[in-house]
Amino acid sequence: MPKAKEYGCSIIYFIIDRDNPLKVELEGQEKDSASILEFRYIYGIDEVE
Repeated sequence: MPKAKEYGCSIIYFIIDRDNPLKVELEGQEKDSASILEFRYIYGIDEVE
C-alpha cells in the first residue's frame, strides 16, 4: 500500500461479489491501511460511475 500511495494513488477499488470470502480479508487490510489509502468496493457493474 505505501508504494501505491507513493505513486499518487489515494483510492483502491475492488470489484467483488458480496458473498466472496476474500471480502473479509480485504476489510482487514482496509483497517490496517486506513491512514494510507481509501478502499471502495464495487458489487455490480451498475455501481461503476
